[in-house]
Parts: sequence; C-alpha cells; structure tokens
Amino acid sequence: MSYVVNMVMGGGSSINPNKAVIRVLAPTGSTITFSKNGVVAKTLSPSRGFPNSADNTLSYWYCSIDSSAYGTFDVSATVAGATETASVTVGGAYQYEVYIDFA
Repeated sequence: MSYVVNMVMGGGSSINPNKAVIRVLAPTGSTITFSKNGVVAKTLSPSRGFPNSADNTLSYWYCSIDSSAYGTFDVSATVAGATETASVTVGGAYQYEVYIDFA
C-alpha cells in the first residue's frame, strides 16, 4: 500500500528552492526507482536512505526534479524481492511526499 501527500517545501541551504523534491519514506534497505513515461530516471541504493529516528525500520530518500522534468513519476521501492509502487505528479517547486508501505 502506498500514499502520496503534497506539501510546500520550506527553505534551506542544502536544497535548491528552484527545484521540486520528492521525499520517499519506505522500508529501510529498499532500492528506490523513479520512472517517468516507463523510463527509469534515477535509482537510489539502500545506502542513500536516511533512517527515520522514530522507527529505524523506515528510511527517507530524496530526489530533486528540475522544472524541465516535471510530470508524473512512478516511484518504486524494492526490498527482499518485493516491489511496491506509487505515482506522484510533480508540477511545481515543492516537496512531494511518497510513503510506500509493504503491508
């Protein structure tokens, strides 16, 4: 099961405010894949995840999106041979939240 929530991104020195950011919350150890129109745009390894301090079975991954690439992305998490996917439509320089749950 997966959930997508859109929220406005706050300012910060490490994230470019002119780009959108997709933040993915998925089980720790997942490989995260971002696809657009059936083409893989980016893959993030398990080592790129940041463990959730409240629940170390979950981690966060971040992907910035340039305005020229806005559109609908399929975000997949793969862990222990299982894959779950959620879709998110990026249309502005905001932070987009994707929660991927294997329940």
